[in-house]
Amino acid sequence: MSDACLPASEPASGGSSPRSATGGGKRREHWLSLPHSAGMNAELADETIRLNLRYQIELIEAFNLCPWAKSARQSSNAVPLVDDGRPALDQVTSAVSRDADVVFLIFPTYVGSRLDFDEFVAQLIAEDARRHRETSPPFAMAAFHPEASLPEPNGFTPETLIPLLRRSPDPTLQLVRLSALERVRKGEPAGTSFIDPSQIDFAALLAKGGMPERPSLRQRVANTNHAAVNGPTGPALLRAMTDILEDRKQTHQRLGLPSSPWENPAP
Repeated sequence: MSDACLPASEPASGGSSPRSATGGGKRREHWLSLPHSAGMNAELADETIRLNLRYQIELIEAFNLCPWAKSARQSSNAVPLVDDGRPALDQVTSAVSRDADVVFLIFPTYVGSRLDFDEFVAQLIAEDARRHRETSPPFAMAAFHPEASLPEPNGFTPETLIPLLRRSPDPTLQLVRLSALERVRKGEPAGTSFIDPSQIDFAALLAKGGMPERPSLRQRVANTNHAAVNGPTGPALLRAMTDILEDRKQTHQRLGLPSSPWENPAP
């Protein structure tokens, strides 16, 4: 789940969505609409779940990018679902009845760019918020996408690294119950357990008359992941990510699906 253990509640900025989250469920330019057989659709769904589990187990869990991922999966508290063709907002509504705090809604036939998908998710968040005017939406949402993010000139910061770690095999919408996020935040250890005394400027502390502000849980997860990518485990982490993405590419080729634009970037 990487940093999306704690997804931002605000919708991403962007324009109109490539596909309405509520209306009709019609496939448009960013979705493949191929006349597959029932057997083909079932095999694609099975392979999509397999690839998602590889991403969760071999990347997120293996490199401890989310401290709750393994326990959530093993207790069936994190459930992967494959896009069934209905409007996405309807599928989000159906996910509410799932006995799980985390749901991955995966779109294996989505071929739009990362930016396109971010815009689609932004509209979905906005539409979900509008229908919950009187109450809080049940889920916080975060977008994952296989397209590579552009490297930073001076290296990735903990925040700009997040899209790199969200390179799931297929475009994916992660749904996390707000009630679960609240439980996680309330369960944070009290005191100064996340403050390194060697990093405290005591002269500035005395001048300001107080302790430095404690980083948020999201910031601490992001900082830990940044250290993992830039530390000794970084090369192995990137190799695992590359292998999973190549597996996805070869699987879709075997199933007769065309390559997605992000799999063959322009030179």
